[in-house]
Amino acid sequence: MNMPPRATTLLIWLLAAVPLSAHPGAHHDIERLTRLLTVSPDQPELLTQRGRCLRIEGRLSESLADLDRAVALTPRNPEAHLNRGLTLAALRRIGEAHREFTICLLLDPTHVASLAARARVARVAVADCLRSPICPLDRRSTPPSPIECGLPGPLQLMCARSHLLFAVDDLNAALAIHPDVELAVRRAHLLESLGRPDEAADGLHDMLAKLSGAVVLRLELVRLETVRGRYTDAVALINEAMSSATNKADWLLRRADVHAAAGDATAARGDREAALAETDQAVSHRATALHLVQRARAYLALGRRDRAADDVRAALQRSPRYVAAQDLARQLNVR
Repeated sequence: MNMPPRATTLLIWLLAAVPLSAHPGAHHDIERLTRLLTVSPDQPELLTQRGRCLRIEGRLSESLADLDRAVALTPRNPEAHLNRGLTLAALRRIGEAHREFTICLLLDPTHVASLAARARVARVAVADCLRSPICPLDRRSTPPSPIECGLPGPLQLMCARSHLLFAVDDLNAALAIHPDVELAVRRAHLLESLGRPDEAADGLHDMLAKLSGAVVLRLELVRLETVRGRYTDAVALINEAMSSATNKADWLLRRADVHAAAGDATAARGDREAALAETDQAVSHRATALHLVQRARAYLALGRRDRAADDVRAALQRSPRYVAAQDLARQLNVR
């Protein structure tokens, strides 16, 4: 098994930061590792792996106990420090988690997972910093510190902003080593929240060139160019994607949104009608839940909510667990 974002905008975005959390699974791995540890109780690799699995299972105290021991046995093992930091972050012990990732990076400056994790806890730390008069990453808990605050108002916001800048630096370093869609989008959100949309767009363009098939990057860039009022660039990105897309309906609807944002209602309606025509054809050929949801979106974009609701109901009859259909049903209040 492998071991492995202008002040008001800033406040709103940061306070909505997603915490580090666990994922389901790993029960059988824990049993296997426990059997191995009964034979070799002082194997740091086994302790690190079991600590990671326990964290995934949400058994954080047990996870930390294993990882404390792994770090004590091998204090220069980056993976042990990384996993101990992830468990501390899950426990909301942000300063200690930040320190563990820093230690890992002192041992291995190219450790991408630690760069990404340290950037993420910095984002969580900002939300905590803005809620509390005590900064979770001040000198009393985590050397080195970007800045020590402890006072409300401008100094507190300055401290929070400095953590974000350090997070951007960590993501820059991680992406220079290993281009990655999720990290590129995370960096763009941070830069945008810092009032640096041009840098956010440049970074997305750079990653899109390196990861040419990454639809998520293209969609994020379309959104950012639209927000910046660069409608022609947003349309060009969509046209490029449509040129090779077999199914163009979703791209047509996105282009319609860009035209609408630019104030071109005629072009927007034309794209929405084109999307409806394409989805009509797809449904007539094969009425899958996917095709029905796409047509429902086209109907909704044209203001035809009743027809959209009919398609959503039909999609849910075919595939009750289809998340896109469930989301659209909630939006349309379909029961």
